[in-house]
Amino acid sequence: MWCGIDPSQLQLGDVLFSRESTAQSTAIQVASLSPFSHAFIYAGANKIIQATGGSGVSEDSLSYIRTHGAFCEVYRHKAISRFHAAAIVRYCREAIGQPYNFHRAALSVLGPDVPMNHAELRAPHAGRRARTFPMRYRPMYCSQLVALAFESVGMPIVHPGQASRSNPGTMRFVHTLRYIDDLYWVELS
Repeated sequence: MWCGIDPSQLQLGDVLFSRESTAQSTAIQVASLSPFSHAFIYAGANKIIQATGGSGVSEDSLSYIRTHGAFCEVYRHKAISRFHAAAIVRYCREAIGQPYNFHRAALSVLGPDVPMNHAELRAPHAGRRARTFPMRYRPMYCSQLVALAFESVGMPIVHPGQASRSNPGTMRFVHTLRYIDDLYWVELS
């Protein structure tokens, strides 16, 4: 059964941070000094959009969390509107098929970007829509996809232009995202 937030309460554009009980997930957590190793976007209708080493950017069922034994925390942008959420999901869907960026993913844990602060978000350039187009963009990794999606609608969650340095450990502490609840699956015997 689902524990924490019920999947029916997830909203379009929610950001999910997860960890699994695998060696790869643990290595990413240790290297990035984070309790999480993966980030993805809730796309509505029990779907998620994520970038993984196996398939690049893809849209998957929410059951991915269940089948991979993942523990998630759900975050929501404090100022997101339905319009912005739909645009974020549209951006992610346009990126489907992009390959995974192994090089940038490895570098992101070595030099994580500092989350944006209130003053930076009030800066004149922060509200401008970034020119980030997935169709012409190079390969992406999980946190980079999430950061670029928010940047594309003028709601950056990391320093503008620094999406390729983000990781789940830094992204979940930005003041524009608020923690909603945990999401995980427990098998009852």
